Formats: sequence, structure tokens, C-alpha cells
Amino acid sequence: MPDDLGSSVTSLIRLVHGVGRTADILYVGAHPDDEDSALIAMLARGDFARVVCWSATRGEGGQNRVTSYSGPELGVYRTWESVQAREIDGGESWFGPFYDDDYSKSGAETLEKWGRDHLVGEIVRAIRAAQPQIVISAWRGDHTDGHGHHTAVGIAVHEAFVDTTVDPRYCSACAWARGRGTQTGLA
Repeated sequence: MPDDLGSSVTSLIRLVHGVGRTADILYVGAHPDDEDSALIAMLARGDFARVVCWSATRGEGGQNRVTSYSGPELGVYRTWESVQAREIDGGESWFGPFYDDDYSKSGAETLEKWGRDHLVGEIVRAIRAAQPQIVISAWRGDHTDGHGHHTAVGIAVHEAFVDTTVDPRYCSACAWARGRGTQTGLA
């Protein structure tokens, strides 16, 4: 039975599998625990891709059953957890400058608090630094994301991706994105 190459990510990786590092991938989430470790491990360890996991926050406001930490101390703990997880799954941990102020009811509330342009700009910075062929958003940017931070990041990833890969006026220095076969769509 032939392989089903329906997934564009899988197809791209299989096409270049034999040439060392197969792809540069940026996986974007709102919190350190938004990652899909199995996917990251498959891409980094199985398909030899460089996978950069960018989190807008360090998870300072989340739930914690493991330690007594909260606030900034919890953010430090979650940073360590993320770095250790990447050692196992083969990815890299990068963090944005935003503070996890606990639960946010809507994407609009988060975009107002963090600053829409600031959030988009930080994701653009991550895209420029990682120079990925593939950008994966953990979130869609709509009501199904279930949390304002998630929704805001999903919206901002789309805007940042379009700005850096489609609009040459926005980032003339990002010719790598247009010249490396980057697809204009999010995985």
C-alpha cells in the first residue's frame, strides 16, 4: 500500500530527508506547556528537522500541582521544565517577553493587555531569527482555543507569518522566506 502524503509538512520533510537537517520549523504557543511533544520529537528526532518552540510567556500564571511555586518563581520552574523537555524531544526552547497573568477571557483582552503590535512584532522577531520553512501554530486564533492567551497568539501568528512571508514591504530583509520555498500557509 502506498504512503499517504496528504500532509504538506510530512511531504516536505520526506522530500529532503536524506540531506542532514531536513527543515527549520517554528512551533508557536502561548505557554511552555502548549507544545505537542510527540510532534516535536517526531520532527526533530525522526525527521531530523530543527524545531524551535517559541512561547509567548514562561507560564507564570498557570496551575501547579508539582511545586509550591507561583508567579515569577513558577515561570523559572516552567522554563527549566521546557528546556529539559526539549533535551528529550530534540527541540529548542525560546521565550517571548510576555507575562502570564493567569486566565484571560478573550483574545481581544489579551491583545489589548500585551499590545497587538508588540505580540505580532515578537513573533516576527522569532520568525526572522529561526528562518523556518514551516510555521506551526498551537492555536487557531478563534473561540475554539478556549483561553484568551491562546486565541491572541493564534491571531498574531497568522498576522506575523503573512507579514514576514508575503508582504515584501514589511520585511525586505526576509528574502530568505520568499526564496526558500516557504509555503504561504500555516501548518
